[in-house]
Amino acid sequence: VRLVRKLPDGTLKNLWEYLVYFILLFIAGYVIYGVTIWNSGYLFVHLVVSGIFLCGAIFVYIVCLLTLNTISDIQRISVLEQETIIDPLMGIFNRRYLERRLDEEFSRSQRYHLSLSLLMLDIDHFKNVNDVYGHQAGDIVLKNLARLIVKLLRETDFVARYGGDEVVVILPNTTISDATVIAERIRMQIFEHLTIGDGKAAGRTITGITVSIGVSCVSDKNYNVHELTLAADKALYQAKEKGRNRIAVYDSQEN
Repeated sequence: VRLVRKLPDGTLKNLWEYLVYFILLFIAGYVIYGVTIWNSGYLFVHLVVSGIFLCGAIFVYIVCLLTLNTISDIQRISVLEQETIIDPLMGIFNRRYLERRLDEEFSRSQRYHLSLSLLMLDIDHFKNVNDVYGHQAGDIVLKNLARLIVKLLRETDFVARYGGDEVVVILPNTTISDATVIAERIRMQIFEHLTIGDGKAAGRTITGITVSIGVSCVSDKNYNVHELTLAADKALYQAKEKGRNRIAVYDSQEN
């Protein structure tokens, strides 16, 4: 019954409810049948059939109970895992998991000779947002920033909080030109739509919110993960040096 209560409303929950009713009905029926035979003066051997069916019903009940305990343990483990890899404020992955995922994607790109691009962005003059609107408003901006970026990405892409108001986006199998297009789309959407609140009755647009984005890409074996991240960081610095609210692509010849 506890297992059924945890399920969302729908066909699956209804089927489990029917199964629970049948199990209870069978157990009650077998007990009544066994008591009736016993009181009727039948020999013990006559109880064998009803006893077998009763044990079968109990077996099904035990299986359901073990299923409940197993699912509860899996849910508990899943929650703990989510807490270790998800940033509690922005609701995206944290830096620890980013480093692990970046290693995996880099290895895959090298193994299969695929392009791998990296975006590193942060909010321009974010300190001013906190000073003018308050830290609570700043937190809302970070949350809305994360939601907006996630909506603009593909399912295969990966977004994580790098630290403070910095966000890193991993773009598997993406060339530098495609990554630049994605970065520009993110920059424009943030400039046009980033709001405080839910964007409805309580939401209001904060004027002047922009982001700078650094773009780097690896498509050969001369790079490693550290160099890829460092390249994106240098490109981000270049974007800020050139006036902010813009994209900069890392150029190894300039650096």
